[in-house]
Amino acid sequence: MGVLLSLQVDSKDMGQVVGRAGSTAKAIRSLLRIVGIKNNARVTLKIIEPEGSTRGVNSDSVDQVVEDLKL
Repeated sequence: MGVLLSLQVDSKDMGQVVGRAGSTAKAIRSLLRIVGIKNNARVTLKIIEPEGSTRGVNSDSVDQVVEDLKL
């Protein structure tokens, strides 16, 4: 049995929830995994990005990766 927890966060709090290099989100997921194990369930956390999020893919780096893959 699995449980999906969706966490909706305000854009100004997103950095606090995710943490540096995702460390806070990883810690929350680790705690949820422990709770799941104790209750014979797989617990998954989905962090929902807020509307108007400034996070995005750097198109220059994507173009460079694609160019590097060309043989």
